[in-house]
Amino acid sequence: MARPIRRHATTPTTSSSPRSSSPAPGGSGRGDVAAHPRASSSGRRKASGAGGGLTRLDGYFLGGSAIAGVAILAIAFLGGGSGETGPSPPSSTVTTPPITRPENTPREKTAAEKKRDVQVEYLRNSATIQSAAGHLQLADWCEKAGLPEERIRELERAALKDPDGRDGRVAHEKLGHVRYEAPIDLRIPELAPYLGRYLTKAEVAEADAIVAAAREKAKEIAAEEAKDPWLKNARGFARTNLLDPAMKNFHLTVSYHRPYVVFVESDSPIAGDGALATGEAIPLSELGPELQRIHEEHGQALAANLRNYVDRYAHVIHNYEPEKNVFLFFSFQTRKSFEAYQKYRDPRANPESFLRAYYIPKTREVISFLREQDGAPMTTPVHVVCHEAIHQLTHHFEKGTPREKEDNPVPGSYWFQEGFAEYLSPSSDKPVKDPVTGEPTYDFCGLLRGRLFEYSANKKNGVVLTLQSLIRNDQGQAISELFETLKNSPLSDEKKREIASVGFYGHAWFFVHFLNHYSGGKYKEAFDIHLSNELNGEASAVKFIRALGIQKWDEKEKFDRIQEEMDEYLTQLLK
Repeated sequence: MARPIRRHATTPTTSSSPRSSSPAPGGSGRGDVAAHPRASSSGRRKASGAGGGLTRLDGYFLGGSAIAGVAILAIAFLGGGSGETGPSPPSSTVTTPPITRPENTPREKTAAEKKRDVQVEYLRNSATIQSAAGHLQLADWCEKAGLPEERIRELERAALKDPDGRDGRVAHEKLGHVRYEAPIDLRIPELAPYLGRYLTKAEVAEADAIVAAAREKAKEIAAEEAKDPWLKNARGFARTNLLDPAMKNFHLTVSYHRPYVVFVESDSPIAGDGALATGEAIPLSELGPELQRIHEEHGQALAANLRNYVDRYAHVIHNYEPEKNVFLFFSFQTRKSFEAYQKYRDPRANPESFLRAYYIPKTREVISFLREQDGAPMTTPVHVVCHEAIHQLTHHFEKGTPREKEDNPVPGSYWFQEGFAEYLSPSSDKPVKDPVTGEPTYDFCGLLRGRLFEYSANKKNGVVLTLQSLIRNDQGQAISELFETLKNSPLSDEKKREIASVGFYGHAWFFVHFLNHYSGGKYKEAFDIHLSNELNGEASAVKFIRALGIQKWDEKEKFDRIQEEMDEYLTQLLK
């Protein structure tokens, strides 16, 4: 096989042989090599300049002398010109040397190699970028370079680098993300993970499904509340309280017991926590047995407590509208939670270690707690809860519009406030069946044996007020006077205050019970007059003693006679 002609330049020479210029038979005068397909006009390029230039022919570079030599050889082989010996070979037997690529000509890269080079360039650039703008520029480069996955990656990096800025917004928009905002007409806690974020199409569909379900639920609730104005009002109060910043510290569950909305704190977050902000009551069946029990016992007792109050004193109460009135009750898990909430609602409050429940006049809420500390058994102090609820109801039933008069004081001289709340509360924590209606009820206005024995013991020990002091003193004066009687006791001051406070409760309860039940209700009319005056904002100690038949404070013998009747009644009850 003929070797390819090396690529080099040679100095052209002048041939004196006549054959060098003689045309081959049947040829064109340029030699038959020009008639070969690989030497056609379409495949031949002639170098410019003299015969010493380079001519390319399908990859061969030939010098001028080489061209002349090739022509002479072609003429000799084809039998052209005089002096040739032997027959000429047929044209079909003519062969040309194989055409090969010169060793130093670069090979064209494959598509895979080109893609690899582009990816290497991408990785080299990506590793050096620190800004969102840089990632955006690289994303554009990736798009032109045909790297779709890398483009998305760079846009996501730009969005992370600048979540709230212009570059981040542009990146999100190029990714097809949409910033999701809350619907104006609905408050949907389940949307919290979506709000204010740029979402993919799939995430937008998820959020829209939540909104659609909420709108459907809102329609159902609206139809339900249109038939039940009280429920609408109650849910409004529930939402207001559950959305209060202070509620973030508590896991409150909600139930409705007309006219009360009952909130009970859970030890931990509950499954339906997100629905609470809408004012929806979580089905008690989802709360667990302990929380169910607390909701039911508190709600049942509070509702019965109000019915008893209204049934007995409907002729003197004000502002009672069953379709509108809503009363709030909170039961916290521990004393710590109870006191934290008390201080939040009433910064002036001074939590006492012996309190189990408290009425907050400013917000008109009753609060209580279930156990002294974590891990202790949960109890439901129904009597204590209802005692505070009587303060709440008496405040509400006072003449005027209570919720528009935030400074409206709780009515009552101290003996009336505490004595009436103790008297009207159930004497037992366990409900009984009403003989008329068959509904669960309680032993209201019954005999509180604990208070009875307490008063009897304190009377023997001299830790009681005179009848005049009981009627005239306010809370501070009453507690100070009782505290003074314990001055020489070795007990701590805190314990003395507790004994003085508790002692006053027993004395006040006994006095109200005496007024309503002694000798067939001898002084019941006087008590009813005083209650009416309290609810009308017209009560005074002087008006009360006159209702008792005493005109002046110095009529000692009349006070003494009533005190003797009280002692007689105490003996009867103790027997």
